[in-house]
Amino acid sequence: MAIIVVVLIVVAISWGYPKYLGYQQEKVEKTFERQYKSFILDRSPDNWWLLQAPKIGVVPTKEEIQKIDARVAKIEEKFQRYAEVSPLSKRIASQFKELFVSILTEEGVSVSNSLQKEEVLKQPDIEICFIAANIFRQHPNAVYYSRQRRSLMIAGVEWPETVFAGMLFHEAGHALFDIVDHAPSASANPRSNSYISEEIVMHELEIQVVDAATGGAFLQEIDKIIQRTPAKTPQDLVYRASLSNWQRLDEIMGATTAGPIVSDINSAQYDIALAFRFIEKRGGGRSGKVAFYRWFRFERRV
Repeated sequence: MAIIVVVLIVVAISWGYPKYLGYQQEKVEKTFERQYKSFILDRSPDNWWLLQAPKIGVVPTKEEIQKIDARVAKIEEKFQRYAEVSPLSKRIASQFKELFVSILTEEGVSVSNSLQKEEVLKQPDIEICFIAANIFRQHPNAVYYSRQRRSLMIAGVEWPETVFAGMLFHEAGHALFDIVDHAPSASANPRSNSYISEEIVMHELEIQVVDAATGGAFLQEIDKIIQRTPAKTPQDLVYRASLSNWQRLDEIMGATTAGPIVSDINSAQYDIALAFRFIEKRGGGRSGKVAFYRWFRFERRV
């Protein structure tokens, strides 16, 4: 009789415990989803400096020219200030000294108060093209590198300085691998290890730039979050990181007043930085980061 009771208990546990773990994981994921929505949506709208895309043939106003010139100065300053962060950042800054900074028209053509890019650029060319609010939803992301246009495409919002520096080097790194290095990863399938490995390189660079811009405070806070968050895997860590952690990182990044567009970009970078650092601290290599990034980009449920 005792044997039968033990067998029944074992069967009950083997059936019920996985179900319990699944229930607990579902609770964690729902909490994460609720906090993520709060972090992104409970904000004032993004501050757009570029509200309306111009039309082809319309001469830019003096104010529009001043806005473009201000972005040129900001980009040049970021390339110069963070050139020495890593060998890759140094290559980017030295390769892309001549810039073509433009605005995308309603017709999909980039215009600037500069000369045409074929005339002005002596280095392998890089275009940094800003997207207006009225055509923003036609684009896949608020910031991305377009291989077709050979351009960095950036939403025309007021980006926090630290955020802007990190994403600028990230996307310029993709341009370097494509335009200059002709790396196979630049044209690989997004789900391939090659493509994902390039993304990992650029996220690592972005983390380095952001950490330099914050005087080391960014990774210090990332390490504190890892220490106080019970997690066995990087995926679990991402789900368990609380809203207060993201808000503290916002303070360090100077992004507390950022709108939903900027905050969506930031939340992804915070999650990736947490996961990569978690993997590194446990002796994990590139394969661990590849596995996490594939899950983060293509497989996670929330």
